[in-house]
Amino acid sequence: MRKPIGGFLAAVVLLALPVYASTVFTASLDGSSTGSPGSGFGTATISDDLMSLSVSLDFSGLEGDATAASLSGFPLTVPFGTTTSGSLSGFFSIATAEALNLEDNGGTFSVSSTAFPGGEISGSFPGTPPPPVGSAPDQLPRPIGFPVLLTPEPAVFALVAMGLAMLVLARRWVDPHN
Repeated sequence: MRKPIGGFLAAVVLLALPVYASTVFTASLDGSSTGSPGSGFGTATISDDLMSLSVSLDFSGLEGDATAASLSGFPLTVPFGTTTSGSLSGFFSIATAEALNLEDNGGTFSVSSTAFPGGEISGSFPGTPPPPVGSAPDQLPRPIGFPVLLTPEPAVFALVAMGLAMLVLARRWVDPHN
């Protein structure tokens, strides 16, 4: 008699796979370069598969009505009638290279207004560039298009070993004469 163990084995294998998280960047915006009293706060979230970018931006205290806003070339729609304060958001499908560029080099939020068409308030977030090649034995250059898992956690090895042991036990359980 066969025992159904396929589901259990699939669960063991799935538990051994690494999980990647989204990358979130934040920046405070101010008018220090223009003398504007405006301020704001921006958040950029790059998805774990490096294929989408979600942006939100809150601002207030502008000297003119908001006319345009962006994050490093990704334009945010400014609704007609937006005044000196507001909240904007956007969702973009992006190329992996664009996601890696934002992660490595950072980005700049900017809000333009009728008083400052070139940008009234802005704020940047720093990137987290990959380490130089050869700086440590477990740090390798990041291949484009693939998430990076430089050093597997010991738990991954334990789960794989547990899965292999279960396969051996399952084989003996299904056919005890083998």
